[in-house]
Amino acid sequence: MAAGHPSWKQLLADIADELDIDWDAESDLAGVAQWYINYQKKQCTQIGRVIAKAFPPVEAPPETLCVLARLPLRHLWTTNYDQLIEAAWDHAGKYLAVRTRPEQLSVPDPASHGTLYKMHGSVDDSSAVVIAKEDYEFYRREKGAFFYLLTGHAIGMHFLFPGFSFTDASISHLFSLLREVLPDTPKEHYAIVNRPAAVQGRASAKTKERSRRELPRHRHWVADLQRYGIQCVEIDDYSEICDIRKEVGRRVSRTSVFVSGSYPEERTQTPEGRLVVEVSDGLGRLIGTLGCRLVSGFDLTVGSAAIAGRLGEVYKHKHVHLDSALLLRPFPQSIPRATKDDFFARYREDLVLQGGICVVVGGIKKQNRQLAVAPSVIAKAIIARSNGRLVVPLGFSGGAAQELWQQMRSLPATDRGGISGKDFDELGETPTSVPAYLALVEKILKRLSA
Repeated sequence: MAAGHPSWKQLLADIADELDIDWDAESDLAGVAQWYINYQKKQCTQIGRVIAKAFPPVEAPPETLCVLARLPLRHLWTTNYDQLIEAAWDHAGKYLAVRTRPEQLSVPDPASHGTLYKMHGSVDDSSAVVIAKEDYEFYRREKGAFFYLLTGHAIGMHFLFPGFSFTDASISHLFSLLREVLPDTPKEHYAIVNRPAAVQGRASAKTKERSRRELPRHRHWVADLQRYGIQCVEIDDYSEICDIRKEVGRRVSRTSVFVSGSYPEERTQTPEGRLVVEVSDGLGRLIGTLGCRLVSGFDLTVGSAAIAGRLGEVYKHKHVHLDSALLLRPFPQSIPRATKDDFFARYREDLVLQGGICVVVGGIKKQNRQLAVAPSVIAKAIIARSNGRLVVPLGFSGGAAQELWQQMRSLPATDRGGISGKDFDELGETPTSVPAYLALVEKILKRLSA
């Protein structure tokens, strides 16, 4: 609805006018949709047109879905018809396999980043949506494959229901089956639910009494959901869901460390350059020992050294899973001129937000035969901090890292993710012992990723 799409009641308002019924008095919306189909002599064409018209494409998906698209989600289920989820994944540069019909469920798509199950159909195939009472009555017969797959997922995976009302008939059947299969040891699931608000201002005694009774009813409903293993997080307004998703995103992202920086190749044989390479390699190994994923744009010298260190840690183990160890997004050398600035801005932001912690090393470039601070490295650090990511500049390495270190020294420890003044000062001192310096970095990363 935040994207401008209608609620179910708004969707059917014109239909109610055509049926000449009191829409405000109706609560069985599937029943009203069924009446309309009966009225149309069992023809679903007109109701399909209503749905197609009500959910046009949007230019930009809502932020709350863009936050979800950055999470490592493999399975998403929805009863919505719109294409906002697909738009959010496309915006994030991810390929989402969409399943709207039962026969599609048996066809895997290993190239996809995740699968979206639209168990009630989609606006791009509006003739087959689930909307009327008859659709629900025959759901197990017509779309039973969705129900059985959903049941399997609910038994074997943790689900998050963000703002779901739990009034859908298919979900009620699901919970009944889960009680039969796992009566004493249900899988733990989570739901974000809206706490009813008390009536404000002038209202009749009857309205106030009805409002007063809503909260006890809500408490009993929340307690009953625990029978199915559903733990509820209560909010006062649905806008809080986006904040919760952002915090989940930040915490998940802290298992990934983005290493940003660059260093001129011709200076790698100097004492300073050899030190930067050695620390970068050790940083990659350190990220591996902490069980984190290294995110890199394959920056000059720094990126390749950190990647080498991370790969060295990966291949110490018998079972190698590179996807969980490395995320590489090298910047392409050839970009269409007309889209260059926009492309780099979007590419840079997407890369930075893959990591919850941004470690900056160097950030030096050649400019008119002179060494200069790399502005792109500064830009990445600004993106990281503005999106709640934690920045750790290894100030000794010079360039952007040193500049950022100088700027952040005056900040309170809380604005540095809790890094103490003593530890932060040591980040800027030239290491006399690389192992000792890496031990300091390890101490900081453990604190920030906790």
